[in-house]
Order: sequence, then C-alpha cells, then structure tokens
Amino acid sequence: CYGGMFSGCTSLESLDLENIRNTGVHLKLMNYMFLDCTSLKSVDFSGWDTSKVEEMISVFQGCRNLESVNLKSFDTKNVTTLGSMFWGCESLKTVDLSSFKTPNLEGVSDMFARSGIKSVDLSGFDFSKVWNYNGMFLECPNLESLDLSYMTTPAMTDARFIFSLCENLRSLDIRNFDFSKVPLDMFNYILQGIGENGTCTISVNDKAYRRLQRASHTAFRDSDINWNVVDLHHSSDMSKDGKVVKLQSAAKGNGIDIVLM
Repeated sequence: CYGGMFSGCTSLESLDLENIRNTGVHLKLMNYMFLDCTSLKSVDFSGWDTSKVEEMISVFQGCRNLESVNLKSFDTKNVTTLGSMFWGCESLKTVDLSSFKTPNLEGVSDMFARSGIKSVDLSGFDFSKVWNYNGMFLECPNLESLDLSYMTTPAMTDARFIFSLCENLRSLDIRNFDFSKVPLDMFNYILQGIGENGTCTISVNDKAYRRLQRASHTAFRDSDINWNVVDLHHSSDMSKDGKVVKLQSAAKGNGIDIVLM
C-alpha cells in the first residue's frame, strides 16, 4: 500500500520513481499518495507495476503546481475508482491517459474537478460499469471544447455537477450519453453555470435532450446553450439465436440489420 506516501510534503517539487521498482504484488491502494503536495511540479512513474491496484483516489489532489505526470506504464485493469485523482491540479493543462484500460471502473467523481485541464482523451476508457460521475469536470475554467462523443454511459446513476461551472466551455459533445437512470432531481446540477461567458453548443441524442430540458431553468438559460440534437442510428447483428448485437453507431445515415449466414 502506497496510500498517503508523500501526502503533505509541501516542499517536494519533483520526483522520479523510475528507479523505485515495485513488484506490484501487494500494491492495491494508491489513495492520497501526493495529497496536497502543493510545490510538486512533475512526477515520473515509468516502470511501475500497478496491475493489482484497485483504488486511485485523490492521488494528486491539491497539487496546484503540478504541470506534468508520466502515467504511461499504468495498468488500470483492476481499478474501480479514480475519484478526485486530479482535483485542484490548477497548473495541469493536459495528461496522457492512453494506457488506461478500465474494465472494472465504477467511479470518476471529481476526477478533474477544479483542475487547469484544457483537453483530455478518455477514448481508451471502458465506462460500461461507471455509475458515479458526480463532479467529474466541475469548475474547469480552461475547458473550451470537450469531445466525449465516444463515451457511452449505460450504468450512470449520479451525474450531479458533471459539467457545472465550466463557464468557458463553448462546445460539448455527449451524443452517446445515457441519462435514463439518473434521477430527475439531479438534472438541475448537470449543466449549472454552463455558457455564462458565451454560448455553448451541446451535442446530445434526443432522449438526453428531452430529459435535460426538463431541468429547472434556474440551472441554465436557454440563451446560453445551442442544442445540437443528433439522431443516432444503429447497425445490428442478429445471427446469434435472435439476440441483437450492436455493431455500429452513426450520427448520420440509416441503421441496417446484418445477419451473418
């Protein structure tokens, strides 16, 4: 367990962990590893074995001067939560998470909240089991465009504050988001404060649009949002005993059913 290992080391500025060879056998928790290391600017995890890690909660929370972090060696197949991982990392503009494969992930609450993130690619993530998205991108002032069109959210039940107070966000693509399991009383907080500094274009599917429109208009003003309602079509494979398997989603064109003989 490396939980809280460097927590509160306010004078720590950089750390190269490449020469600290962990076997990974007993490493299951990395929670709070660099919590409130306010002077930390860079961390290199090259060569680390994280294949057994199950929780990465608040690993860099409060590292307001963190500018770069090398996580390319991370194996996240057993990780269930990344909650608050980069919370308050005000100087972090981008982070490479291409190595993250997340078949067991359940929670990403506050993952980038109040960070300086400008862009992020989560296309390698598996969100099929993730239910907790509370505050995932809460109050990210540098976010101007966020393309999450690749994300599907079949297990989502908590979406409170997921994009709230991203006041400079101009473009948001969540066309494959499924809000059907999210309680209606949470919808007031999903887009709260969006478009305050200029109109935001939001691409959504029709079902999501109808549910978002039922939110109280104290949460956002219609004039702050330009809705782009996307009609999704699906192609399916019905070759397995009548079971339908989705092969492809497309924003345009007609879906077709393919039966393999």
